[in-house]
Amino acid sequence: MLQRISFVRRTGIPAVLSLGLLIPILSAVPAAAFEGPLTFNAADFLKPTPLRSANYAIDPTARNDGLMNRYAISTSFGTLNAIGDAVARERAREMDVIAAIRKVKRTDAYLDGFNAAIAGPLEASKALITKPVQTIENLGDTAKEMVDDVMSAISNFGKKESAEDNAMLKDLIGYNKAKRELAFSLGVDPYSSNPYLQQELGDLAWANFAGGATIDLAISAATVGGVGATISAINAGTATGSLLRKKSPTHLTNLSSKYLADMGLAGKVADPFLFHAKYSVPHQTLLVLALGAMQDVPGRAGFIDLATRAQTGDQTRFFQQTAQIMATYHQQVRPVKRIQINGNWAFFEDQGGRIVVPVPADYLAWTPDTLSLTRALPASAERSLWTTGFVSPKARTELAALGINAEEKVFNRRLKDDISIVPPREDREAVGAAASGSAPASAPAPPRSGATQNKTTAQPEPSGLQNLFQSLDRLIPEGESSDSAGTAAQ
Repeated sequence: MLQRISFVRRTGIPAVLSLGLLIPILSAVPAAAFEGPLTFNAADFLKPTPLRSANYAIDPTARNDGLMNRYAISTSFGTLNAIGDAVARERAREMDVIAAIRKVKRTDAYLDGFNAAIAGPLEASKALITKPVQTIENLGDTAKEMVDDVMSAISNFGKKESAEDNAMLKDLIGYNKAKRELAFSLGVDPYSSNPYLQQELGDLAWANFAGGATIDLAISAATVGGVGATISAINAGTATGSLLRKKSPTHLTNLSSKYLADMGLAGKVADPFLFHAKYSVPHQTLLVLALGAMQDVPGRAGFIDLATRAQTGDQTRFFQQTAQIMATYHQQVRPVKRIQINGNWAFFEDQGGRIVVPVPADYLAWTPDTLSLTRALPASAERSLWTTGFVSPKARTELAALGINAEEKVFNRRLKDDISIVPPREDREAVGAAASGSAPASAPAPPRSGATQNKTTAQPEPSGLQNLFQSLDRLIPEGESSDSAGTAAQ
């Protein structure tokens, strides 16, 4: 599930609102009542990231679409477009990291590792990654059968993009683990959609994996001053960040399937989301972990259905952050009673009766889309909008007139951007059974909202592709997959 987000995003409408499924806006509202396209000083939103370094230059004008800020970043690779403050910061950092890696590649440490990789036995593994079909003929019978089965299964299911077909084989030899460690040490997302970063990380990871740990020393020397604090969608200091660092994509996919089963989405029903081409590993995993943290809250399956409609990487990020707001609110403010979906918007009711609509945004303006959001909410004595960014004065006034309170910068002022991981039911039962010395009970998955459950019906069997991932999970070396989500969080 690597490199699924489109790198250069060209869509001209807000990330999540481009699905074309919005509640219709009444034509009675005059166009003059809404705020038009806005522009801002980019530096005001991107601090502490500088607008310029030796490796990139960000256009000083940010263009807001009513929800997200849009940036143009000039680099030696051409102009990169970024939707959202967070993405712009990530792209800027990635350009500096690329430059740092290129410095490393001129050091003796890298050259020694590269030469060792060429001379060593793992060069055959590199051939397996880059030319798996041709290399199969040179393997022993057992290994040949295993690899042949893996490649055949991937080909037959056809649910993965061609660029990802060999990702599981990379896991089997430990290459992806080396790449993840290097990316985290450099403060970037190992699953970034930036192809230029992926190329440089791949070169460095191979030399480090096959040639020894001396590359780590070279990284430390090259990153002093030039590449500083971590700027990434993954917060390495949290339990979820640690999980993403330690576990392979295969393991994380299997973990997500367990959580989806807890929501009543087992077997083939889970596949459209589980193997969605636009979800990166971090965004999918973080979304599912967030919903898993809201244990037994009704409506989670409905949110997964909404999130599965995503058509771009920007939309997947929107849904992941929406789930993050809900989960942190649930754990830190007041328990969520139920999640509800109306059209293209998700909102929730907490145990006190408050209706809250979570809106990841850089700067929320009063637009037809914002009006559609207000019409999606049911009547309630207390209604609130919680956003990760700012709310324009006009939007705040219009929302207040409709009885909706606006809370802005919630991860700075109201919430800690960190959730406590709740292991999936299967893992909790296994831990309980181990403690009592008995076998875990096999309980059917709970029904989806509005569905009836036949007590005699067995839990749906995993789909063929899920079975493949479970088999591969047991083959990945170095004990990467031996821990549950709860163990990894400790």
